[in-house]
Amino acid sequence: MCENISKVRDIKTTLNLLKEEENLSPTEMSSVDLGEGKAIITMKPKDGIFYNILSEICDLDVQSESDLLSLIKELNFAKKEYDKVKDALIDVRETGYGLVAPQLSEMKFEEPEMVKQGTKFGVKLKASAPSLHFIKANIKTEISPIMGSEKESEELVKSLMEQFDKDPASLWQSNMFGKPLEVLIKEGLQNKLYKMPDDVQVKIQKTLQKIINEGSGGLICIIL
Repeated sequence: MCENISKVRDIKTTLNLLKEEENLSPTEMSSVDLGEGKAIITMKPKDGIFYNILSEICDLDVQSESDLLSLIKELNFAKKEYDKVKDALIDVRETGYGLVAPQLSEMKFEEPEMVKQGTKFGVKLKASAPSLHFIKANIKTEISPIMGSEKESEELVKSLMEQFDKDPASLWQSNMFGKPLEVLIKEGLQNKLYKMPDDVQVKIQKTLQKIINEGSGGLICIIL
């Protein structure tokens, strides 16, 4: 913009252009030095522009300093929680199993207990703490629409294969039964996830606890 200024009179034109900038407060010329051929123009961003830009970048609603401080507090808490499970998440993605060891602050200590072994006595100290275990389980689902005749089914398969060859990602955006395929697939996966009964979840938890606490290396699983 400044390269268009060759005379003092050009400054006013440039100043008017700056006044039209929606992200700037009213722009004014602070001083003009004709001897040096220099002019100083004061430009300030509009109030709130920082928070508007921050909201766009973070995809969060931040309108004031109070909002920003609250957000920083929430993000700080989230980061501390994430740091606890970060390594386990990496492990479960790579190997299928991730473990989060308990923190010292989570330990629950029981009262010391005196024990006797033969003619000798000792003290038994017990402690317990929750550990987190991440297990990756691949879930399968399928969609089998009944189209009618064999010819209609063949035409549908041909159409889907052509679309898959051209752009695999766009295939999942195709509508079927009034919904995109990706939505139907997602619903199928979620239905399987939430079908596990509560009592089965408890049994799996107890089984894992027994394996860890008793050091058993063998496991027989019977699914009815």
